[in-house]
Amino acid sequence: MQRIGNHQTTAVNSRARIFSILAAVGVNADEADEMVCAIEAGAVAGVYSAVVDMEADAPDGRGEVYGQGWFDGVRKVTDELAGQADRLYGQRGRAARFGLRVPAPATLERAPDLSGPAEVTPEFVQQVLEITERHYTELSGRPSPSPEDSKDTLAVVLPTVRVSGVAGYPQRLEEFAQANRVRLERLFRVYGPGGLYPDGVYGLVEWPESIVLCERIETDRLWLESEWADADYSELQLDRLCEAWLYGTKGER
Repeated sequence: MQRIGNHQTTAVNSRARIFSILAAVGVNADEADEMVCAIEAGAVAGVYSAVVDMEADAPDGRGEVYGQGWFDGVRKVTDELAGQADRLYGQRGRAARFGLRVPAPATLERAPDLSGPAEVTPEFVQQVLEITERHYTELSGRPSPSPEDSKDTLAVVLPTVRVSGVAGYPQRLEEFAQANRVRLERLFRVYGPGGLYPDGVYGLVEWPESIVLCERIETDRLWLESEWADADYSELQLDRLCEAWLYGTKGER
């Protein structure tokens, strides 16, 4: 389509302009590539999130086969978008073509990388665990299960909190739980033990760290899914939690 071609041309010209501006103010090639790749990958990630929301939007009255085809089609597109976001983020070397150079190692000075994964210290895990256990008990009406098992899960999930956000994360988690009390209560009531489904079908809802997982699903689902897969945890269970949180509590306030 013509307008897509126009967008692509504009993007190429804008990228060249950005690299030129960054070169003029002394930004080196590595840093310029990092910033531009992050923006481009983030744009695709935004499209990913929009398409994921279409999973439950199959037209009514078309039958189960149509609905499954719709779901499979959305999943196919989101898989491709996730891969494209990864590929865009990995593109390096373009900045050098616009006159940017990498400083010699001896003179290279970098600011701390605040966009990377958080360091998961025992203190950080314990602080988050205390928040989740308190809200879980209050909202579900059930005591928290084993804290040691929860700590293992949090050690996988919490790196998706960026370094720059570690200090304020406990407060953000508190605010998330307060702002979504009705949704969380419904999540635990419908999908937790004693709810509409047999125990274990939505197994993650049975644990207090499900509150952190829901916050991470809202904030950085792609990164969460990557860390989860790397840890060899059940992707089916995470998919079911995503489904329950994004669609099973949708509209609840």
